[in-house]
Amino acid sequence: MLTFSDCLSYCGLTEDEINVIAHHERITELVAIEFADSLLHTRDGEQQICDILADEMHHAEAMSHTRNVVYVRAVLDHYLESHPRCSA
Repeated sequence: MLTFSDCLSYCGLTEDEINVIAHHERITELVAIEFADSLLHTRDGEQQICDILADEMHHAEAMSHTRNVVYVRAVLDHYLESHPRCSA
């Protein structure tokens, strides 16, 4: 049986990236792994994930959730470092 960690490793994203995607899409973390993995196998998938992370950061800014802004900004920055073809 596959564990959450197995699925996360297969996807290639960090747990924090998956958590932000799950929150943005209002889905569970396991479904977010499947969703992100399917996006990563499309031509524009890396950028779509970047857009999701950026949108979540802008939403946190609009709601004045400073702690979330800092967290999501760090997640987005890490994603951008790992996926240099993307732009926020």
